[in-house]
Amino acid sequence: MAYAFTPGGTVIKRGQKWTAILYYPDPQTGKRRQKWHAVEKKKDAETWLHEQIESLRTGHYVATTALSVAEYFEQWLATRKQQGQANTWQGYAMMSRHVVAAYGSKPLAALNALDLQVLYAQLMETRKSRTVRYVHTTTHAALADAVALGLIPANVAERVKPPRLSQEERHPLSSEALPRFLAQVALDKRPTLWWFFS
Repeated sequence: MAYAFTPGGTVIKRGQKWTAILYYPDPQTGKRRQKWHAVEKKKDAETWLHEQIESLRTGHYVATTALSVAEYFEQWLATRKQQGQANTWQGYAMMSRHVVAAYGSKPLAALNALDLQVLYAQLMETRKSRTVRYVHTTTHAALADAVALGLIPANVAERVKPPRLSQEERHPLSSEALPRFLAQVALDKRPTLWWFFS
């Protein structure tokens, strides 16, 4: 999500303390918000303000939630299960487990684009590119909902490109393979596409 304006701020002295005032766009409306931080020393106020501005620009800003990645995905999946079809939910659950396994204990607001890039690279060593793309799609959807809820200011998955499909995965099923696939689909109660490509 693009910001409506560039984050910024100022440092002022109020009484015996120095106060840093951060100006940043609301993640949902784009309107300007303020965050104040008072400390004893001017240098500390300037340092805090600089760190906040940089974290906003890079998508690492720690927002209002204390949820871990695992806690958020658990709640997100529970909500999606109530809203969507069973197969779609099971697909989300299967794909999100990779993110939770890698970064479950990390604060949701601290998850960054590099984390996802590293995860995708690791998954590509043992998984098909199509599966990794599904992991990305699921992560993007989950973080988009977190932005909409005001839990994080930006969707860091937007800054990461999923891997391209390998050449072998671009080929459609052959006429010989199609009947076997359809027969398996009819017999298998698990979500078809998510299972087939995982």
